[in-house]
Amino acid sequence: MDHLRIADRFSHIHFCDDGQGEDLTRAVVVKPAGSRSSADSSLLRVSVASRQLERPASRCACQHAAGRAPERAAERARGHPPEGRKSRMPIEPPTGEQARFFHLLMRDANVQLEDFRSEPLLRRLPACLRVLGTASLAEAERIIRFDPDRRRMALDALLIGTSAFFRDRPVFDRLRPLLAGLLDRRDTISIWSAGCSDGMELASIAMFLDDFGALDRARLLGTDCRASAIRKARNGEYDARLTAIPADVQGRVTVRQSVVRLSQKLRGRMRFDRVDLLSADPAGPFDLILCRNVAIYLVPQAVERLWARLIQALSPGGYLVTGKAERIRAHSLTRVAPSIYRSSGGVFHEA
Repeated sequence: MDHLRIADRFSHIHFCDDGQGEDLTRAVVVKPAGSRSSADSSLLRVSVASRQLERPASRCACQHAAGRAPERAAERARGHPPEGRKSRMPIEPPTGEQARFFHLLMRDANVQLEDFRSEPLLRRLPACLRVLGTASLAEAERIIRFDPDRRRMALDALLIGTSAFFRDRPVFDRLRPLLAGLLDRRDTISIWSAGCSDGMELASIAMFLDDFGALDRARLLGTDCRASAIRKARNGEYDARLTAIPADVQGRVTVRQSVVRLSQKLRGRMRFDRVDLLSADPAGPFDLILCRNVAIYLVPQAVERLWARLIQALSPGGYLVTGKAERIRAHSLTRVAPSIYRSSGGVFHEA
């Protein structure tokens, strides 16, 4: 059935899972035009192939999260597109006015506009304008020049950091025995979450170490270019409405008044610093570096610089973890599992 015809005939379209898995099918729940609630209208469910379903923004009233993993719902609430989704229409480079706006925002994070791909930035521009409460770029520029708080809000809207405890669980399942092996071979280990967002990735590693009774044998560092992300990571507090709490996280957090707070035992072992990955190197070497879903937003030249810095910071036999869509080809790295590479030492050289 043609979903565009459905959209033409109904005022509200809600997308939700049909319970058969996210990558298989979707169900479209439609409410007839003119009805004010589901109580006084009949609902029609139509199964369609997920890969054939597009969601015109002007016709979709909301994205319903029922049946999805909680972190997926959190991503949507933060405005982050699902991983792997690509723009269907080519996007032109930023205009002079747009580029000036992006430059002003990124200056606050000590990062360079030239290092970032245009497409993700331009897709996030409407979100920046919404948080600033204006549709005018000229007005938006005036606001961020004179209002530091709102400038930081706009920066967060532009450089979205999405995190969750044990996000992409298969990667953590493969990483756990490798981490145990590092602890067997070394008295102490150093771990770096590069582009740590609000710190839940590093906290997940800390939970593994706690399971192994090895928290006091590890140096745990998280870095991000956004001051707001570092502040949140240091506090170890998260919105309970947007935070999934897996079984192995329970007991390590408390939930009070819609706030999830990480235990002091874990918070006390982690350090978070504001760092631009392309211009500053934390003191290494590191036995494990996690840098996931950062390179996908960078231009190729910046990606090469990023990998070179991270590989140089790895200790021989250390591991580098990337995002699912990110690939590295380097003579000094061996892929040991999806998204996980082992260093043999040496300097980065593109294969």
